[in-house]
Amino acid sequence: MARRQAKIHSLYVTHDLRGQGIGARLLNQAQANQPHLELWTFQANTAARAFYALNGFVEDELTDGHGNDEKLPDVHMIWAKES
Repeated sequence: MARRQAKIHSLYVTHDLRGQGIGARLLNQAQANQPHLELWTFQANTAARAFYALNGFVEDELTDGHGNDEKLPDVHMIWAKES
């Protein structure tokens, strides 16, 4: 996971290690240390979107990709610690 304060820049688990809870543990650690988190992922990455939703993130904004290097439609997702 690459993160700067509340912004997650990337979270990647190699394919052969997926499904073992590694990504969830990394995300849980970040959630324990921040009152809120945010990230962008591609709209087509349905597995990532489902993973983040399962971990309490909600979709905040959809774009046509004009603001990212790949020019692919993306989605901004946010998470906030419950009070």
